Amino acid sequence: MNQKKINDWVKPGIYSGLQKASIPVFGLLSTMLLAHKVLSKSDMGIWVLFLVVTSFAELFRSGIVRTSLIKYLNFSKPHEQSLVLSAAFFLNAAITLIICIALFFGSHQIAGLLKAPALEPMLHIYVATLIVLIPFSHFEWFMYGKSMFKGILIIYVVRQGSALVGMFIYFLIEGSATLSALVYIYSGGVILGFISGFYFVKQHLDLKFDLRKDWLLQLWNYGKFVFGSNVGTLVFRNADQFMLSNITANTSLVASQNIGTRIMNIADIPSQVIGDILFPKSSNPDLSNNASRIKYFYEKAVGASLSFVLPFIFMVLIFPKALLFVLAGDKYYDAIPYLRLISVTAIFLAFLKQWGVIIDSTGRPQVNFMILMLLAILEISFCFLFIPHFGLEGAAYSLVSTHIIGFVITQLLLHHYFKIKFVNCFKYAFQYYPQLFKLIRDRLFFKFKSA
Repeated sequence: MNQKKINDWVKPGIYSGLQKASIPVFGLLSTMLLAHKVLSKSDMGIWVLFLVVTSFAELFRSGIVRTSLIKYLNFSKPHEQSLVLSAAFFLNAAITLIICIALFFGSHQIAGLLKAPALEPMLHIYVATLIVLIPFSHFEWFMYGKSMFKGILIIYVVRQGSALVGMFIYFLIEGSATLSALVYIYSGGVILGFISGFYFVKQHLDLKFDLRKDWLLQLWNYGKFVFGSNVGTLVFRNADQFMLSNITANTSLVASQNIGTRIMNIADIPSQVIGDILFPKSSNPDLSNNASRIKYFYEKAVGASLSFVLPFIFMVLIFPKALLFVLAGDKYYDAIPYLRLISVTAIFLAFLKQWGVIIDSTGRPQVNFMILMLLAILEISFCFLFIPHFGLEGAAYSLVSTHIIGFVITQLLLHHYFKIKFVNCFKYAFQYYPQLFKLIRDRLFFKFKSA
């Protein structure tokens, strides 16, 4: 493997992989602490709803700005980069302020809709955190645009690690923790992440603010479709948690559902890593107009994801009780049927994740927007259909049904645009195994020989 390939793909892949892995890993560790020791099952469900609501709030900001910033920062001229960054920061701040107002005055309605009154004061505290997230996210997206994956890894470790340590120390001192205290600790992690982010970008970031209407419109016009797609994705992947809380008025079921979802989030890490590396490269105009290269990249990328996903699904199907016991304890065993049912969605998600990357980067964000909004509507409809009759398992039926429909539609479109064949993805997946085995064998043999 030549040095250029190592620098362009392998090293960024390692750092991006570690950063993506850090999110579910720290999430799993905090879940283990909270579910085993700190929170009741009902309070755990409220905490889950808080995290989902905040993920919506953060996505509203990143959806419009993040992808367009990365795209134009990579392929704008050097003298235009300060204009791109200025427009991105303005959009980031303006959207965040709108969200702050909406959350502060709408928190009572959100808590009522989800039948979780304790959620209201938690959202009031979080509003202040959103202000700190403006510079934090600006630094993060700048580092993505410049492929500074090592820095991104460190700021996320600081943000999540400090929050986890804070929860643990608070528990040791108090013996328990209120939901409001957890939100304050969560906010403290964001502040420390912002400080570490400034340390990494201060020597690279041009602090000159030069706002131009043409760049503002350019970022907005590109980002609005990606934003809609991201909203569709989030609804598509999280509507069942909101609907389960609203329909059953049982936050304990939400807690069990989230435990299963956290386990399956691990299977999504390879797709996220490959997508983060692939997007800046596939945005290159020379590549985005080359259908045969797009076909090759997509099939290889999905194949690489599947090579990790397939063994993981097998493990989930065979050992669901052991996974749930380690993560949350035996009081969450009611999530076993749900976990087994949704395990198959990891396969479809590997295809859907790279679909979004390729379609957005090749200049078709409006197509991705329409498909994902359709899937979001289908997910909500299926939830209304299945959850009243089947409860937690009904949420799984709705998720699986929507993933199947999304897979069929997107593969038909990918074949139409680029002649992509999903069967090739599985061929590549199985071809990776002997290559991986050879790599491990050679490494071990080299170490043995050196010793």
